[in-house]
Amino acid sequence: MNVHKSVIIIIAINLFVYICHFFMPGSIIEVPDLAVSAFSFYHPWQFITNMFVHTSFWHFAFNMYTLYWFGTALCRMLDEKKFLLIYLVGGVVGALFFATWAWFLSPYSYAIGASGAIFAVGGALAVLQPKMRVMIFPIPIEMPLWVALLGGGVLLSIFLGGVAWQAHLGGIVAGAIIGYIYRRKYLKSFRVQ
Repeated sequence: MNVHKSVIIIIAINLFVYICHFFMPGSIIEVPDLAVSAFSFYHPWQFITNMFVHTSFWHFAFNMYTLYWFGTALCRMLDEKKFLLIYLVGGVVGALFFATWAWFLSPYSYAIGASGAIFAVGGALAVLQPKMRVMIFPIPIEMPLWVALLGGGVLLSIFLGGVAWQAHLGGIVAGAIIGYIYRRKYLKSFRVQ
């Protein structure tokens, strides 16, 4: 499988921030300065920085594992610049969904993680390849990607608690819209399955 440079760079940035945050306390990486919240409207850089901070090893590992597979598949269909656009726009839109929700309902909550951006990549994939099938841990059954994204990603995260389902939903919406635009524009460039 061809590993795409842009996917590796995003993973490397996340790894660097993870190492700084967990292994160099007091370094330049501090969660309150990078997380998205209702107050991010006054600190707009947080709509981007939150995509590179994770709460734990498993949060980091699961997001980067998913990013590797979804990102590689998307890069094979489009190109690396379009992948980066979907990743970054999806992450920002996911953060905006969360911050808007927090502004009205929970102003002191905050969110971190690449999930909104990764859900955008998944949303674009689901539109570009509507019959794409995946298996999600721990369910050993193949299912359409869109079912895994909506069921496993959004609905399940609402019931789990402590998960920024608003960022997941915002990412999927942004990714699906961008994927739809690319599908219409480049329909003849790749085989839709």
